[in-house]
Amino acid sequence: MFIEFGRRVTYQPLFNSILVSLISGWLVGLFSQQIVLGLGAGLLVFISMFFIYYPLYLKLLYGAWRLGAGYLYYLDLQHYSAKLVALLFPNQLQYKALPLTAIKSVVVRHQPMPFIARWTGTFALYMPWLRPTYFVQLETKQQTVIQLDLSWDQMQNGQKANDKINLAIETLEEMA
Repeated sequence: MFIEFGRRVTYQPLFNSILVSLISGWLVGLFSQQIVLGLGAGLLVFISMFFIYYPLYLKLLYGAWRLGAGYLYYLDLQHYSAKLVALLFPNQLQYKALPLTAIKSVVVRHQPMPFIARWTGTFALYMPWLRPTYFVQLETKQQTVIQLDLSWDQMQNGQKANDKINLAIETLEEMA
């Protein structure tokens, strides 16, 4: 039995970047009546979204990990190049397996939900800067630090997610 958190990376960031860049380029080209200006605006929006926004917030938007069978399975998205590969080829992503016995320490970092996140509701799911920070930081016996996001599940499922989160944290702390 696995306890799963977050969500896996899909092609949605690529499609969103293309769609928003096409719409913005079309609007700029329509109102300025210059095709080159519209193409430039669309390209600028695509680069900003795909190469800056999504790599910056990828772990918060798609930080999938799971716990079960004596292992912690997580997506290693620490480096910019790994994030770009994940965005371009999400179907080829493989979970890294970490035996629970290799965990040295577990620290839970939690910040209460800010007022703006309560006010925006569901939109806070897709705007990671509005979400409360909630993650588990693991240190392995090889001195590697791994951060596992819990904020997606907490914002989406409420009490059901809290029960699942508590179970996962207890399991991780038992092994540390």
